[in-house]
Amino acid sequence: MNIDWTEIIMALIGLIGLVISSVLVPYINTKKELAKAQLTEEQRKTLDYWVGVGVTAFETYYKESGAGPRKKEEVKEFIRSFITGKDLDITPEQLDKMIDAAVQNLINKPWEQFTGVAGITRKAE
Repeated sequence: MNIDWTEIIMALIGLIGLVISSVLVPYINTKKELAKAQLTEEQRKTLDYWVGVGVTAFETYYKESGAGPRKKEEVKEFIRSFITGKDLDITPEQLDKMIDAAVQNLINKPWEQFTGVAGITRKAE
């Protein structure tokens, strides 16, 4: 009873290659992207503020219904022009999430967007 180990070893090598190419490589690429796009707390707050400014400005400018995608692209362009030349690396996915969060914040808490920034305070009602 002789077992042909070459076939088993070749199958294991193929399985290891499959795992490396389908799991490990995407995981490493994701980690590299996240490491590249890390922001300090101050940079994140600055970007949050300017995304909020952009969202508020374009929400005010475009009043018509259904202009959401156009407004989002305008905010993206505004932020891209803001970060050009600065040491701020942000992925498109991060920017999309920041814009979506700013829109939700504007809908749910319109005043809190700018409270505490540049000396802006809310008057007592």
